[in-house]
Amino acid sequence: MLKKSLLALIFISTIFSLTGFAQTDELLEIISVDACDCIKKIPQDVDQESFGTKFEVCLTDYFNENAEMLSLYSESIDGDLDLSELGEEFGTKLGKKLINSCPIFLERITSMQEKAGSDFYEEMLEGNRLIQTQGCKAANEVYSKIINANDQVPDSTLATTYNNRGYCKTQLGDYYGSISDLSKSIEIIPNFVLAHNNRGEAKRYLGDYKSSIDDYTKALEISPQNLTAYNGRGMSYYYNREYEKAQLDYERALQIDSTIGNIYFNLGLLFSSQSEYVESLRYFKKAYNLNPDITDLSYYTAEVYTELELYNEAIATLLADSLTQFDQYNLNDVGANYYYLNKYDSALAYYDKSLKIDDSNYYTYLLRAYAYQDNGAHELAISEFDISISLDSTQFESIYYRGYSTYLLENYEEAIQFYNKAIEIDSSQPEAFDFRARAKFKSENFKGAVDDFSSSLDLYPNDPNIYKERGEAYLKLEDKTKACADFSLAEQLGIEDEEEKELLESLISENCSDD
Repeated sequence: MLKKSLLALIFISTIFSLTGFAQTDELLEIISVDACDCIKKIPQDVDQESFGTKFEVCLTDYFNENAEMLSLYSESIDGDLDLSELGEEFGTKLGKKLINSCPIFLERITSMQEKAGSDFYEEMLEGNRLIQTQGCKAANEVYSKIINANDQVPDSTLATTYNNRGYCKTQLGDYYGSISDLSKSIEIIPNFVLAHNNRGEAKRYLGDYKSSIDDYTKALEISPQNLTAYNGRGMSYYYNREYEKAQLDYERALQIDSTIGNIYFNLGLLFSSQSEYVESLRYFKKAYNLNPDITDLSYYTAEVYTELELYNEAIATLLADSLTQFDQYNLNDVGANYYYLNKYDSALAYYDKSLKIDDSNYYTYLLRAYAYQDNGAHELAISEFDISISLDSTQFESIYYRGYSTYLLENYEEAIQFYNKAIEIDSSQPEAFDFRARAKFKSENFKGAVDDFSSSLDLYPNDPNIYKERGEAYLKLEDKTKACADFSLAEQLGIEDEEEKELLESLISENCSDD
């Protein structure tokens, strides 16, 4: 007796070898009719193992009873037939033949598979329910139990379980594990659209946008009207900065279903990233009408309002979101919009609320410092800048603006020290050289001022005010030739401020007129 039933050999193609049979197609035609008769004789209520055993006995008897006839098709049959002489190719062909020519065969094996697989299917459904009640970690324990029973699980249930576990691994941040599971699901059922979509999502989270796009494209080949695939591929195109393709996919998704708020939200993000704020706002408003609870919708809508200088609308949008009171980023944005309206006390009040959530964020202290600074409270601003710098000493803005408040308080040597640090962090900012030059000028280090103004002009050579200021430093060094050259360049470029313009004219008149 073989280790596996003949039914298993036929259906899942395991241990037969076709050695000895020269005319397999003719043999299949002959034996498939009698094999079907064998199936009809087996009682309806037997389990899969008994069914296989009875089928094997019946077919063995058939081979032995017809050995003389079968010898015409075999080079090796001599005496009683051992079914181990047959093999997986023969088993596969016989199975396919029976499926096409013996309806009761397909009916019986389908029924038995459903019965055998029903327990695994119910376990899988329980795993699905656990996602909602206890989360993906608990669900994956159930899915893993099913997967470990691999050989006993029907393909459809096994593929779905791999897919579900892969989805959960994505939710848990295990993207490589997710891709492995989803790939196994696709191996079992190559046209499993959901698994292709889920694998595309996992790859997108890894930043593998090209491969993610390939998965979504395959899903659309299988299911051309699949909204999830269009939206998912659109997101991958968006992150890959292929904006036109992203927009096209989002629009195709909306042609399938125009009531999905998330797709309008994605289009809003797309246009916002390209600084097309009016169009972005139009899509965000549509998203609000369909699903106002989309994560971060209020945040990004407020950002667009801010870019459009509609600060009150930005504030209203953020405060209409009940979660804002618990979200540090939203609270900071409320404060920032009050700041843009020059309502510094209101800005500070929301920054205070933000700090109650997290008092270790350097950026919130920086925002508070800006509010104090622009309101003229430089001592208070310096205190906030110092806290910000203590939390993160690598940020150019905190150090640069700390130097600015110090400069306005006329502590020039101290200001120079902060500008030194700022320039060490980022030497590409001309403003840092400008203010260090001014501090040096106030400290009567005129040569140092000229050097810093020159460094600033190397970075941005079209600033008439800096030419004027460098010219003034040259005057202090008694170099009228260079001073007048700078004054001339400042005049050519054109100073906009009327007071500074009059000062430049006076400097030229007093120092650069021909004798």
